Amino acid sequence: MTAPTVAAQTFAPLDVIRTALMAMQVRGYFQPTTRQWEKPIPTAFDVLNVLQGGAPYERGDRRRFAEAAATVPLEQAATALAWCVTPPSGANDYRLNLARTARRSAVTERDMALLASGAHAWAIEQKRAARADQAASDAATSRHIGEKDARITVAATVTAVIHQGEKTYGYRTQTEYLVKLRTEDGAVLAWSAKTDKLPSQGDAVTLTGTVKRHTTYRDTATTYVTRCRWTPAG
Repeated sequence: MTAPTVAAQTFAPLDVIRTALMAMQVRGYFQPTTRQWEKPIPTAFDVLNVLQGGAPYERGDRRRFAEAAATVPLEQAATALAWCVTPPSGANDYRLNLARTARRSAVTERDMALLASGAHAWAIEQKRAARADQAASDAATSRHIGEKDARITVAATVTAVIHQGEKTYGYRTQTEYLVKLRTEDGAVLAWSAKTDKLPSQGDAVTLTGTVKRHTTYRDTATTYVTRCRWTPAG
């Protein structure tokens, strides 16, 4: 007697895409299954685990994924899915394969990695477009602030904190960062900081510093400041 065939569990592509977006939000990264020997959890593993109701990989995962579900609406996932099913003209094999898979009414476990990578690719494109829009806005609105060597105080939002490496001064090693900020009226500032006591990206702060120089980078007027102090806004 032949053993009965057990059908593979199936999932809606929309649910897979949405769960992948949630997983990337929870973990703060996308991890492909091709590097599953590394410490980060492959995103496709998270997706399958959540959809199957498996045991959490890490303590607090149930709460974190529940919170992510509240901030990743179906409409966002539907937009990502629409991007996946519509490859551009002259698309490569990856995009064509992704489109074929995303068009299916149901997918299986073996499709998780491809659809998760599609969610990641869509998210990257959205960030790239947002950066381009912001760069155009900065070029149109930014202006230089203060005179050289003047002490200024501004209210601004931190747009980036970029690690610049370490420099050695005698027996002392110092870490350097480039902190980028934007004021409410669109002025752009840059602070070359030599301290670990820094605000985080997205923080609203009150910054006091000395104007070091004025430059124009990619059509954006930028004021470089030094010897800065900052406090949280409000």
